Amino acid sequence: MPTPLEQAIVRTAAWFSMFETPVTVFELWKWMLDPDRAYSLEETHAALDGTWLREKLVEADGVWTVASSPLLPQGGAGGGPLRRERFLDATRKFKKLRRAMRFVRLVPGVVGVAAGNTLAWWNTRPDSDIDLLVVTRPGTIWLARLLVVTPFALLGKRPGAASVDPFCFSFFVTTDALDFSSLRLDGGDPYLAYWTRSLVPVFDRGGVFDRLSNENRWAREVLPNARPSRRPSPSLSSPLLRSRRSWGRSFVAATLDRLAKSIQLRRFPQKIRDRMNVDSHVIVNDRMLKFHENDRRAEYRDKLNDLCDSLEHSSRTVSSS
Repeated sequence: MPTPLEQAIVRTAAWFSMFETPVTVFELWKWMLDPDRAYSLEETHAALDGTWLREKLVEADGVWTVASSPLLPQGGAGGGPLRRERFLDATRKFKKLRRAMRFVRLVPGVVGVAAGNTLAWWNTRPDSDIDLLVVTRPGTIWLARLLVVTPFALLGKRPGAASVDPFCFSFFVTTDALDFSSLRLDGGDPYLAYWTRSLVPVFDRGGVFDRLSNENRWAREVLPNARPSRRPSPSLSSPLLRSRRSWGRSFVAATLDRLAKSIQLRRFPQKIRDRMNVDSHVIVNDRMLKFHENDRRAEYRDKLNDLCDSLEHSSRTVSSS
């Protein structure tokens, strides 16, 4: 019978295997999914020597993954070279993102930007999106989105226009809406927990991502060993940047934000109009703009549960034969 720690390790390895991401022992510990308590790195190392885990996981090139499963796009050993290849691609994307931030950080109202999804995991392909969360001051979200997204659209750098390194601005949120607990799916939402805890800030004014972490304590309970990434904020010294705080509360800013809202609402495609505010996939209001119409969180959760059940069943089969 597996211990709770062994079950948590397999659950974690299975999660990352679904995304073709073999993990190191440290990553198995850091990103341990929903354990019964916070285990130490030493306990995780010791557990990997157990017979039950050796039946379920394989190690090669210093990384671990589920041994085999029809649910996985790729399984087995040899994940190290794949990780190195994708790490190098992510490194290139981060360089491009930091160059883009020279413009984005100048946009009035923007106080934070973080990379998410595959880029946050340094696990990208050339055609992978540069997925971003943009945090704005209250009352500026529509104007900030219009000013941020328009240049990338005009330059053909958005998904659907660029085949390599498209910039995806699919999530904007104001500083008074940083608690994402209302977005969680009933029945568990490991994807949202991982997404929230894995964000990599590339611009952070005033510790906004510390606030985001503190307001999402529910994610800490799911991933007790995870610690958010931190990056130094760019230098902010121009008169425009020094004056943005008061500008963001001005009558002119409020008027421009309403105008930007009107423009964008008229231009939303029908698929967004059909889905907005129906569930947590597409949210459109003055505090959050979330455009994830192809939200697969429930699919990933259910696939994980099926995979873990199959692994447990194979264990019982082996032990009874």
